[in-house]
Amino acid sequence: MSPIATIPVTVVAVCLSTHAHCASDIAELAKLKDQYTAKIESVRASRQSFIENLNANYLKSLERLGDELRSEGNLEALLALKREKDRLAKAGAVSATDVVKSPSQLAKLQTKYLEAIEKNSASIQNREIPFNRQYLAALEKLQKQLALAARLEDALAVRSEIARVREELPLEPIKSTNKATAGSVSLPIALRKDLAVHLGFDRPPKETFPDRSGNDYDGAVRGTPKWVQSGRVGGAVEFGGDEDRIASAFQHGSEGSISAWVRPGTQWDASTPQTGILRTKGRNSFFVVNWAFGTEGPRAGNGDNSAIDFSITPSPGSYSVCSTKTTDWKKGEWYFLTCSWDGKEQRIYVNGQLESRRKQVYSHTSSGLVAGSKTFKGAIDEIMAWNRVLSADEVRKLYRAAGGG
Repeated sequence: MSPIATIPVTVVAVCLSTHAHCASDIAELAKLKDQYTAKIESVRASRQSFIENLNANYLKSLERLGDELRSEGNLEALLALKREKDRLAKAGAVSATDVVKSPSQLAKLQTKYLEAIEKNSASIQNREIPFNRQYLAALEKLQKQLALAARLEDALAVRSEIARVREELPLEPIKSTNKATAGSVSLPIALRKDLAVHLGFDRPPKETFPDRSGNDYDGAVRGTPKWVQSGRVGGAVEFGGDEDRIASAFQHGSEGSISAWVRPGTQWDASTPQTGILRTKGRNSFFVVNWAFGTEGPRAGNGDNSAIDFSITPSPGSYSVCSTKTTDWKKGEWYFLTCSWDGKEQRIYVNGQLESRRKQVYSHTSSGLVAGSKTFKGAIDEIMAWNRVLSADEVRKLYRAAGGG
C-alpha cells in the first residue's frame, strides 16, 4: 500500500531531499510528494513488468506441455491444461489452491510459477524499504521543526502520519529462513491444500489481523494484546492475560489440524495454574497447559503435570484428551505445537515430532477460534488451521517451512 494516498499535501515535506527545510510553500510540498510517489511507483511498475513477462513465459511452457500431452493422447491432462490457460487469461495469475488437483506435469509448472511470484514479492518489498525509511526520517525531522516553530496542529498531523507509516509500511528487509521469511511463512504447495485459516501477525493490526489463507477468517482483537516485531517468523502477538484475545470466526469440522508457535511468558511447570492457549469459543481446547486429574479424571494417566493438552470436552465431565510428553516449557523459548483429529484418533506434536496419540472419544465441535485466556501470559505466532488431517511427514515439513530447525 502506498502511503501517498492518505497524506495531506500540507503534511508532506522533506521526503527525499536532504537539504529541504520546514517549507510552507504548497507548491514545494507537492513537488516533494511527487518525488516520493514517483520512486515508489517506479518500483511497483517493475513488478507489473515482471508479472507480464512471467505470464508470457508460463503460457509458452503450457503450449509446449500441450504438444507433449497431445502426442501422448493424454486427454485428462489436456483438459486440465485448457482450464489453466483459460484461468490465466481471465485472472492473470495462477491459483495455488488448484495445484494439488492438477496432473503432475502441470503441477510442476504451477509450482515453479508460484515460487517465482513469492520470490519477486519479497524483492519488491525490500526495494521499497529504503524509500519508506527516508520518508519516515523526513517526517520525524519535520515534526521537530514544526514543534520548535510552535505549529502544534501541523506537528500533531505529522505525528499521526508517522504512526501510520510505522504500522502499515515495511521498514525491515525480508530474510529467508528455510522457506519461512521474516514477515511471512511460505508454505510448500502441498501444505496449502485445505488450508482454512492463517493468522501470520506480520504487521500491527488496525482492527483485525488478516487471514493470509484468503478465506477471510480474520483475527479480531479483544482486550489489549500487544503486537511485537520479535515473533518467531516476523511479528507476533503478546498476551498479558485478563481479557487479551484474538478471535476468528473459523469453524472447524469433524476432522482437521491446527498449529501455532507459542512462547511462554513465564516458566511453565507443575505449579502453573491451568492456562488456555488456543481454543474454540465453546469448551474444546486445542492447546492448554494443565495439571493431572488423577487416574479417573480427563488425563487418566495420559500426561503429567504441566503437559500441554489437546482436549475435546463437549460437556462438563466429558473429556477426550491427548497430552504432550514434554512438561518443561522454558520462559522466552518458542515451541511449535500441532494437533490433529479425525473422529477416531487425536494427535499432538511438539516441534514437528509426534508426542502422543490417543483414541478420540467425543466429536470435536466448533464455535469459532480464540487465542489467549485470563491466565495466558506469553506470545503466539503463525496460527494455521486445515480442514484435513496432516500426516506426520507433513507436520515435519510444516515445522521446517514455518522456521523450525
